[in-house]
Amino acid sequence: MLDARLSKDESDAIYESPKTVSDERISWGIVENKSQKIILEVVTQDNVSLKVKGWCSWKGKKRYSFALMFKNSIPIRRWDDKPGHPDPCTNKKLMKPHKHYYCPEYDDACAYETDDIRLGDVNGALMDFLKECHISTGKVTYQMIGELE
Repeated sequence: MLDARLSKDESDAIYESPKTVSDERISWGIVENKSQKIILEVVTQDNVSLKVKGWCSWKGKKRYSFALMFKNSIPIRRWDDKPGHPDPCTNKKLMKPHKHYYCPEYDDACAYETDDIRLGDVNGALMDFLKECHISTGKVTYQMIGELE
């Protein structure tokens, strides 16, 4: 079994492996005023348990983010669109939507700009993130965030 501290190779192997959402039904929950969270239980073909955590806030500008988590504390991949993220691996400042990846020296501070997650559509963006992380939803029932607002 994998240790709580992952190597980059172990993290990348988890990221690349096929995964399935193990919940039968997933939905967003209201956390506080104009903010919601979602947590999905995910499992790899090798029975490694993971979680996908997401949040959405529409206080002012609508923003959201998603993370694929190992042992509930190690982000294997994380996507957000907050401009100005300093990347310690390249010493660049990222101004566009970007994905963070796990690096033992910097946790998930290293990132790269990407455009494969939809902007302005949190439901579509969640599905894009799952696809990008090689996660199948199978026959999961998904209650979209718009159905809760």
